[in-house]
Amino acid sequence: MISVLCPTRKRVELLAKMLESCVATNHQSIEILMRCDFDDIDTLKFLQAPNSHNRVNQGAVFAGPRLEGYKSLPVFFNELATKSHGELILMINDDAEFITPGWDVKLAEEAAKYPDGIFNLGVDTVYNAQNFVFPCISRKMYQILGKIHDERLIYSDLWLRDVAKTFNRAIYMPEVKISHKWVGLGTPDKTRIEAQKCEGEALGVGGVGYWKLHDQCVQEAVEKIKNGGNIS
Repeated sequence: MISVLCPTRKRVELLAKMLESCVATNHQSIEILMRCDFDDIDTLKFLQAPNSHNRVNQGAVFAGPRLEGYKSLPVFFNELATKSHGELILMINDDAEFITPGWDVKLAEEAAKYPDGIFNLGVDTVYNAQNFVFPCISRKMYQILGKIHDERLIYSDLWLRDVAKTFNRAIYMPEVKISHKWVGLGTPDKTRIEAQKCEGEALGVGGVGYWKLHDQCVQEAVEKIKNGGNIS
């Protein structure tokens, strides 16, 4: 089974399309776990309504405090990961759209090639696909790392990609398309505006300090895998 993790905030229309596309294209057992804020009443009403996320096996909704907003996105993903059950864990955004029929089967077949569980499967997201925007890792890798996002970093997708690259296991899968509509490309909504602000603050002037921290976090994760994994 694949666990699909999706924090969301005040994007009911986009979220509905994401769920519709996920349900319409998966061929095997999956679960979708969503996390929204206590003050996001419209999203909570939508997700708690009959025939929404419950069409997906073991779909579940978790609400919590806003914390530091977009900056806390890694925290939200880690919260969802602790509640997941799948052998594979896929991180997704509420402005995504699942395009490829049987995407779950294709991911599972590729993952089976690496029985040690050390890999990151990157799908074709149309925009920034090389960044592995929607990473898919194994439960074993998650358990070794003890997290699915490094909460010190705003770009944890790049962190997971670079960790996997160290082992030659950053596997790009252009045959699996999950489009990232990325609201910021058009007229940005409040979520995108907040994201840009947080990203700018994290990078600072020139980004040198941030990328130094990034490299440190990657190396720490690599050492954990070397010590805790049986890499073949």
